[in-house]
Amino acid sequence: MNPTLTPLNLLIIETVARFRLMTTEQLHRALSAKREKLASVENFSNILRRLHSLGFVGRDWVAVRPAERTAFSKPSAVWHLKPEHLKAVLAELERTARADLYEPLRDYETHVKDGAPLAENTLRHELAITDFYSALDTDPARVALWLRTSPRHPDISRDVVFTQTDKKTGKKTERRLPLNPDGFHITHTEGKGYACFFLEMDMSTEAPEKLTNKFIAYVAYHQQNRFGEDIATPLVRRYALPIQHPETAPFRVLFVTPNARRRNDLLLKSRVFPMGNLFHFATLDDLKRDPYGALWVSKETFAPHLDEYNEKTHTLTASILRDWAHTLLDELPKHAL
Repeated sequence: MNPTLTPLNLLIIETVARFRLMTTEQLHRALSAKREKLASVENFSNILRRLHSLGFVGRDWVAVRPAERTAFSKPSAVWHLKPEHLKAVLAELERTARADLYEPLRDYETHVKDGAPLAENTLRHELAITDFYSALDTDPARVALWLRTSPRHPDISRDVVFTQTDKKTGKKTERRLPLNPDGFHITHTEGKGYACFFLEMDMSTEAPEKLTNKFIAYVAYHQQNRFGEDIATPLVRRYALPIQHPETAPFRVLFVTPNARRRNDLLLKSRVFPMGNLFHFATLDDLKRDPYGALWVSKETFAPHLDEYNEKTHTLTASILRDWAHTLLDELPKHAL
C-alpha cells in the first residue's frame, strides 16, 4: 500500500488546522521556520492543489485589492479544513495502517466545523490574524499559549456588565457590552516573566461607536479585576503553565492596524481613558518584520505631549491637529512589550 499522505502532507494539514485559515505563502513561511529544506512556493502550491484534489484540504479564494492589481495579479488561494477533510485524512491513514499519525489532528476536531464561505472582508480579517500569530510563532520559546478567539471563544468571549455615570446629570445606567477579542496569548520574556494579551486585529472598517464601545468594555473589565479569576487561572491550569498566582495576572490589549495612520488615530482615540499602559498599538507590517521588537506605541508614549495636544484642540482645526499629532507620533520612540 503506497501512502498517499507523506509526513510533509500531514504537517501541512496540521498547520492549517492550527491556524484555521492560511494562504499558500503563509503556510510556506510558517513551515520554513520548522524545516531546513522546503520546496519553493510554486512547488508547495502544487502539493496543496494535490491535497485539495484528493479531498484532504478545502480551498477558498481572496481577490487582489484593486490598488495592488496588475496585469499579472491572481487571486490567492486560502486553505482550510472541514470535518469531511479530517474524515478523509483518517480514512487514508487507516487504509495504510498508520492511524496513529492522526492523533495530532484529533485535538482540532472540535474547532473544525462546517460553514458557509466567508465574505471577502472577513477572509482578509482572519488572514491578518493568521499573519499575527504565525509571526509570533517564529520564536516558539516566547509563546506559552495562543488561542484564536474570532469570531467567538467559549473561554474568552463574554459580556461585560457595568454601571456608567453621566458626567453632566449624574444619572447611573447599567450597560452590557461584548468583550470579544480576535485572539488571546501569553508570552514569556527572560527577566520579565509571563504576560497576557488580548488581540484586536483592526482593519479600518469598524464604525466609530462600535470602536468606542470596544475600548469601554476593556476598561470596565480591567477595573472589575475579574481577568485573573475568569480567564487566566482556568487557562493556566488547563495548559499546565508554570505561572504563579494567575488569579492576580493583569492583561493588556494589542491593536494591530493596516497602516501607521490608523495606528495613530486609534492611539489618539484611547487618550481619554485613564490607563496609560492598557492599550498598545502597532502596524501589521512592523509586527511581521520584527514581532518581538520595539514597534508599539501607547498613551504612555504620548503622555509628555498630552497637555499640548489638549491645548491645541482649542486653537487648531481638527485636520491640522491630527496632522500635527501624527507627525509627532511617527517620530516618537516605540517600545517592546
